[in-house]
Amino acid sequence: MSEPTDQKIVHIHRYEARNIMGIKHITVHPVKVGVTKIGGANGSGKSSSINSLFWAFGGKPPEEMPIRKGQTEAIVEVDLSDGLYCKRRFWIDDKGETKTELQFGRKDDTGFQKYTSPQSTLDRLMSKMPDPFEFSRLPAKEQIEMLKGLLKIDTSAIDNKKAEAFEDRKMVKKELAALEAKTRDLPEYPDAPTEELSAADLSAKLTAAHEHNAAVVEAGRQVEIAQHRVVAAKEVIDRKEGEVKELEARIDALKAELPAMREKLQEFVNMEASKASEAKTLKTVDIEELDNQFESLETVNRQVRSNKAKADARAEWKTAEAKRVALQKVIDDMDMLKKKCLSEAVASAKLPVDDLDINEEDGTMSIAGIPFSQVNTAKVMEICVALAVHGQPTLRIFRIDEGSNLDRATMASIQKLGEKYYAQFLVEVVSELEDIKNGAQGPDVFLIEGEAVDLVGDGRGRNLTREETIL
Repeated sequence: MSEPTDQKIVHIHRYEARNIMGIKHITVHPVKVGVTKIGGANGSGKSSSINSLFWAFGGKPPEEMPIRKGQTEAIVEVDLSDGLYCKRRFWIDDKGETKTELQFGRKDDTGFQKYTSPQSTLDRLMSKMPDPFEFSRLPAKEQIEMLKGLLKIDTSAIDNKKAEAFEDRKMVKKELAALEAKTRDLPEYPDAPTEELSAADLSAKLTAAHEHNAAVVEAGRQVEIAQHRVVAAKEVIDRKEGEVKELEARIDALKAELPAMREKLQEFVNMEASKASEAKTLKTVDIEELDNQFESLETVNRQVRSNKAKADARAEWKTAEAKRVALQKVIDDMDMLKKKCLSEAVASAKLPVDDLDINEEDGTMSIAGIPFSQVNTAKVMEICVALAVHGQPTLRIFRIDEGSNLDRATMASIQKLGEKYYAQFLVEVVSELEDIKNGAQGPDVFLIEGEAVDLVGDGRGRNLTREETIL
């Protein structure tokens, strides 16, 4: 047997409920399109009558017992167009537990043919939003989530990528703060050299300087020695010449010694000149400056290290800042991509509004710049109904609670929406029998103590026209 498809809209012709919550027995014939009002005084069973229909289709009943007190079984039967039939039965088993059973299929001349997967078939036929105005009552963020679900907008990949970038950016921000503190706390010495001084190099220079200075001193000492020798040699010559004068007898012997002595003298004179010339080229090294450098060595090196640490911290900060900027761009790109995705999905849904703006970041929706919560009721209703029928549900039956709060213009708008979208609305209204007797407009179905009252005698529970038709 073929299942109903989305190509054909299915309407509810009739539904009947027995012993459901506050309902004893009711039969409702909803109008084919538009509004069917379910009315009665408070506690008459209005909510239960509407709930029973949606429970029949698989809506979850309340935690408490769905069966009317004092009964052991409750049944809801629904006749739909195209020969479709649905029956939901609740009963209490031998253990006192509430059980449920669903039948869904098609009736024809050959009998009743069940669907093998009745609940999944019904789920496919039904709108995901049986109460269209539930959307308008939700907080803004929940509205956005519901809208995404109805329009089948999946931004999880975008959300995940944004979340990863957000977490990475949070870590980079912490790193930036630490680097800023590190850079701020490190002292800086503009006059310090770029590299640390080497104690070994400085020590070697100092040793070489000492050795050099010792050589200079030794050269001076050698000059003095040579000078003393010259003086001594002159004295010897003078003495010898005196002796020559005094000792004529020894002149020949002394003259024989003179050439050698003169050669020796010339050697000493040459040595004196050489040492004097060498001494003139040598200068002493300022040992005090090297000693001062030794004393300030650690201070200078500490300054060099501090400057390098500060430069490294600045470089790390720049790298981290570049990461933060890149991650921020990823987050901004994901926001733009998500906004584009949402806008395209809304546009493709062909909602009755052209300028719906969704800002998921701050959880707001607006139409032409006006917050959704401030949009006029008629426009909100049209949007809600359009969302409810989005995806072309085959069974377009919806409920509206607290219909008594709606004025005639709003009710007329709902009727027009039903005609536009081929939808049926069950609207719960508070109605008093005395008011109806006095000429007030009655509901399509009027309930008293869980039972429908025939107000006009036609068996369909229409508006009261004559007082004698009441029961």
